[in-house]
Amino acid sequence: GMGEGEDVFGRERAEGRVRAQGGGGLGERLRAALAGGGIAVGTDAPTMTVGVIREAMEALEQVDCCFAPALDGGYVLVGVRDSDGIFEGVEWSTDRTLETQLARAAELGRSVRLLEQVGGGAWLDIDEPDDLRRLKTGITQTRTAPETHRLLKTLPIQ
Repeated sequence: GMGEGEDVFGRERAEGRVRAQGGGGLGERLRAALAGGGIAVGTDAPTMTVGVIREAMEALEQVDCCFAPALDGGYVLVGVRDSDGIFEGVEWSTDRTLETQLARAAELGRSVRLLEQVGGGAWLDIDEPDDLRRLKTGITQTRTAPETHRLLKTLPIQ
């Protein structure tokens, strides 16, 4: 378990700057937070690892933007060299979020890399009760995220 004050990412922690996301809709907040380049990670993807963040950092040395696809059609991580215009016209919080985001990147001529799970496939993010059920089944089988697993066992989820 995590000790008091222990760094969640341990030695893997990357040095970086934290920026305020500002106001407005999700696209405006991402644009402001990622102005000049950066990576944003959703806080509702408990199976995501620090390795994906490292992959995103490496990807941005070669491509303009990268996305970790979510099972629901969105994405759980975005990395950009430049946020200018990239989030305009994206259908947020729909099953077409990633699709419209990739179309916008193509429209702007930006190169893209998708960051999938080891073995391929999209990441689970937690938006609905069914997502919690899926998470509970997944981490019971893979034995990942022990603290989350312990918490899920206390909830009335079948």
